[in-house]
Amino acid sequence: MGFTPIQTGLALVPFTAGLIATSQLTPWLLPRLGERVIGSTGLAGLVLGIAWTALVAADADAHTSIVTVLLPSILLGAGAGATFAPATAMIMHQAPTEHIGAAASLTQGLQQLGGGMGLAVLAGVLSATGGLEGGLGAALPATAAFLLAGLLLFGLWARRIPAPDTPRMITPAPRPHPGELLMSDTDPRYEAAFWDQRYHQPNPLWSGQPNPALVEAASALVPGTALEAGCGEGADALWLAQAGWQVTGTDFSAQALARAADHTPAALAGRLTWQKADIRTWTPHDDGAPCYDLVTASFLHFPSPLRLAVFAALASRVARDGHLVIIGHHPSDLDTAMPRPPEPDIFYTADDLIDDLPAHA
Repeated sequence: MGFTPIQTGLALVPFTAGLIATSQLTPWLLPRLGERVIGSTGLAGLVLGIAWTALVAADADAHTSIVTVLLPSILLGAGAGATFAPATAMIMHQAPTEHIGAAASLTQGLQQLGGGMGLAVLAGVLSATGGLEGGLGAALPATAAFLLAGLLLFGLWARRIPAPDTPRMITPAPRPHPGELLMSDTDPRYEAAFWDQRYHQPNPLWSGQPNPALVEAASALVPGTALEAGCGEGADALWLAQAGWQVTGTDFSAQALARAADHTPAALAGRLTWQKADIRTWTPHDDGAPCYDLVTASFLHFPSPLRLAVFAALASRVARDGHLVIIGHHPSDLDTAMPRPPEPDIFYTADDLIDDLPAHA
């Protein structure tokens, strides 16, 4: 097209702007329109953008203006930004919980492989048809055809996948009677056997670092006795013990507690007690239950009736003038491209907990 290096760089700015703008907008659109609509629209934008660029290149000469590539460049960037997040979200929604990490890694690897293969095909077409000077007229239509095939395959794949519940709106759940136990007998994620299997694998499930929100909250308190419910591999409980707390860490997974015990330094053994317990069976105002200066639980995401009963039981174990620290994922996570289960009922806000706990605690 006869562009100088500076003009070429400026011609790519609209692509980058379209990519950034759509990438920011896509997480907001996903829960409202769904992955299929957004992903198909993004791929269609890529096809049209490449086809438009091919038409511009066919008529280009030394006097072609940057303005002529402005709109197709924006369309290409917007299409790219609207393609990756929906495809990733669809893969994450279909991956079993225990394989989400592997699915994310495989997705990233395939994206890199696909990009490399596409570049190789484009370079091959350019080389066979006269290079950059004479080959763009063939290379760009070939790229558009390749993307059109991808759009058709995406459409066929998406039709075979059941859509998550949309729109993802939070609906009020019935309040359990204080002390009512609502157990899950259908979802394996809420059973000890599921977590025993996950913790039985050789590699750690979590980072081994304490939760920063807990560190911030507990650092302002005078150490005393602490209970951590759902302690997992024990990173939070170990940090509390190091900070001077006398800690009881509970979990219903024997494998998790075994890992936590293995990670306990001898110097902290006197400050830590690892206890196998299913907090779903706890009831509020159990007269025989010990109370603690600090009770904490992180990322316990049960269906709301069960969650309220569990948190009410935890609140009743806080000693007078003690503190309850509950950390979890906000419902707004569903408006992002992060791999979260499409189940609005299991997420909650601080206001939800403030409103709900006094009726049960």
